[in-house]
Amino acid sequence: MAEAEKVVERSKGPFPSLAVLVGAAAFAAVSMSLFLYARVRRRPVEGPRDLEKLFRQKPWLNPDQRKAVEFLAARKGRAFESEIREAMDQPKTTIWRMVKKLEQEGIVTVEQLVGRNYVMLRPR
Repeated sequence: MAEAEKVVERSKGPFPSLAVLVGAAAFAAVSMSLFLYARVRRRPVEGPRDLEKLFRQKPWLNPDQRKAVEFLAARKGRAFESEIREAMDQPKTTIWRMVKKLEQEGIVTVEQLVGRNYVMLRPR
């Protein structure tokens, strides 16, 4: 009986809530990372798009828009908007407007991934 009483006394201690919270947060972070990785990896990789043909069909694209399309083509047709911004060294709003214009032209599609714009070249 003395051994059973010791077990009962130990179980009456404080609940390890901090350890449970940290474990749950770590599990959630790993799960979300794996989900996003799988979601991005599922995207079909487009073959090289004929950029010259595209630029002939849409001669009104300005040099920055052309540079963004070339950047996407070099990145297998997809990149985060922030990566485009870093590559072009332009303000966030300028790149956002440019991507919106390319989306309206039917050149790219934009999808939200955890609050970030994921830009993909449309198939031919």
